[in-house]
Amino acid sequence: MVQALDRTQPGLPLKKGRAQTLTHDYKRHGTTTLFAALNVLDGQVIGQCQQRPPTPSG
Repeated sequence: MVQALDRTQPGLPLKKGRAQTLTHDYKRHGTTTLFAALNVLDGQVIGQCQQRPPTPSG
C-alpha cells in the first residue's frame, strides 16, 4: 500500500546557512496498491498500480 500525501503548508525558502524547512503534518489523498518488480538482467522496472476500494465509513 502506498499513501498519497501532501504537505498542509508550503515549505519556507532556503536562507543562507539554513536548510529549507517543511511542516511535519500531512494531508491524505487516499491510498493505492503498487506491485513492482526489478529485472536484474537488464535493470527494467515493471510496475502496476491498482486503486484500492474505499473503506466503509462508520
